[in-house]
Amino acid sequence: MKNNSIPSFVTIIFFFLLGWLLLIWTPYLQFGSQKLHEDQESGDLVPRPLSGLAIRGSKIYEENGCATCHTQQARNSNEDKVQGYSKRASVARDFFYQPATFAGMNRFGPDLTNVGSRKKSAEWHHQHLFAPQTLSPGSIMPSYQFLYEKRKIVGQHSGEALKLPSSVLIEEGYEVIPSEQAKALVAYLLSLDQSYSLPESPLIEE
Repeated sequence: MKNNSIPSFVTIIFFFLLGWLLLIWTPYLQFGSQKLHEDQESGDLVPRPLSGLAIRGSKIYEENGCATCHTQQARNSNEDKVQGYSKRASVARDFFYQPATFAGMNRFGPDLTNVGSRKKSAEWHHQHLFAPQTLSPGSIMPSYQFLYEKRKIVGQHSGEALKLPSSVLIEEGYEVIPSEQAKALVAYLLSLDQSYSLPESPLIEE
């Protein structure tokens, strides 16, 4: 009776190495060699690095499950073009500086790939986080009021106080101040901007 243990062992090792090559080494060569690209018009290197505040904000984004309802992966699709999400598809190089990649799976809310270029006002983002329906009527986005502090006004209003519409009821004599977490999250949202061109994914001219 022949001993087939050695050929079987060699077969197992072969398929293990083949799987490792296809699933680990090949993607590493593809994504691990990504480099910054010099924008031909501005001379800037893109994508741009995130500030320390924005990096902290990405953690807040992750902790609050924002990627459950929002994607950060623009596609070359009619939907994305009509909605104005992006003028090109997202590629691996776009996530060069991202602490984590929140590509997402569902679009219960809009794609956030370029929300920093679509909505450039920190004030807009703070109001949207505190009272989403005041800026997006019919939105199912929950309020993130726990990231804000209702503070009694002593003397003059704080320069950081949110300018909320009258439909948002705040106790008289109080104002709403963003926490450090809220500031970090807004900094992260403002950093989401892929409105530059890359060789593998050039901007689509309208």
